[in-house]
Amino acid sequence: MTTYSYSRLTTYENCALRYKYRYIDGIKKDAVGIEAYLGNTVHLTLQKLYQDLMREKTNSLGDLITFFNELWSKNWTPNIFLVNKKYTEDNYRRTGERCLRDYYKRYAPFGQSTTLGLEERIQIDLGQGHYRMVGYIDRLARAPDGTLEIHDYKTSGRLPDQETINADRQLALYQIAIQQRWPDTRKVKLIWHFLLFDMELASTRDARQLAGLSQDLIRLIQEVEQAKTFAPRESPLCDWCEYAPDCPIQKHRFKVDGLPVNRYLTEEGVVLVNKYMQILTERRARGKEYDDELEKVRAAILSFAEREGTQVLKGLDYKLRIDTESRLVLPDMADPKRAELEALLNKAGKWEEVAALSPSRLQEALQKTSWDPALAQRIKGLCSEACFPRLYPSKIKDAERLFEALTEE
Repeated sequence: MTTYSYSRLTTYENCALRYKYRYIDGIKKDAVGIEAYLGNTVHLTLQKLYQDLMREKTNSLGDLITFFNELWSKNWTPNIFLVNKKYTEDNYRRTGERCLRDYYKRYAPFGQSTTLGLEERIQIDLGQGHYRMVGYIDRLARAPDGTLEIHDYKTSGRLPDQETINADRQLALYQIAIQQRWPDTRKVKLIWHFLLFDMELASTRDARQLAGLSQDLIRLIQEVEQAKTFAPRESPLCDWCEYAPDCPIQKHRFKVDGLPVNRYLTEEGVVLVNKYMQILTERRARGKEYDDELEKVRAAILSFAEREGTQVLKGLDYKLRIDTESRLVLPDMADPKRAELEALLNKAGKWEEVAALSPSRLQEALQKTSWDPALAQRIKGLCSEACFPRLYPSKIKDAERLFEALTEE
């Protein structure tokens, strides 16, 4: 039986292919984004603060800053990468110092609650025995009134609103674990420390909300365990993904972004995208006389993409996404299955619905839940499926700035 973590499940939700690379294929990468490195180093420093307090040792702010900087230097490796080139390693390090200063000034001498655990490992039974999860609480504490507090430290550059906090699943999941560990627990408070903003946000959950969360997570685990395909999903998170060099959506961008301008503009994929968009623009202006040339470039793009194992190609101003569309293929008129299919549709009273047997209308109709599943299955058995690649161009945001950045290489 697989034990899941919250981060494992959110990885699947954010990108199923990244989930496959990490948890199924077990591909390990050394690359770490500097934002994650910053967060981990701040966490370890705050862990020291409270660990020492539990032994009656109070660190000064200077002690913590020194510890943070020593840890930063000791653990720094060339595998730590910066996505936002506007900032340097030192900018992030000093951001960590500021987070610690703000936290120290707000909470010293740290007597607001009694620490019960740091990086506390918890196990969660979601209620059916088969579905178990594990997690780690940054700091578990007890307030003077007996309320148990689940603290989470964030170095995120985005401050969420209260509605988002009230819908957060992670700390609510940890509350389930705490109440399973200590069934007599009456009050639990969920507390987030957004350190970049010197802000504390809090929320609570009732029994009904926790029961609903358990069911939602069970359904998500079932979806993961039943998954047969793991498609990539493009999002802003791609910039921080350690698997970008392997991903069919990101690998071409990853390959060409580091090239100097002369090599960028002559790279085969970039040339093909630029040529395709040039011909497409001319075709829109002058008509179909460019169809043959456009088809030749399209074929070259598909061949290049298949050879490189990529689904997105990046040009100078545009990128091309290649999607494969599965379409229903009807039997030929001379095929006995054709007559059988027509007779089946007529008998079922569906002939008019599919416009005298139009492939697109039939495929659309089969996707309707109102059709009898047995009928749909018989129809599919008489037809076949074929895959047709399609190209979808989209404008690259800030293309002009991209070119300026290239020319500065």
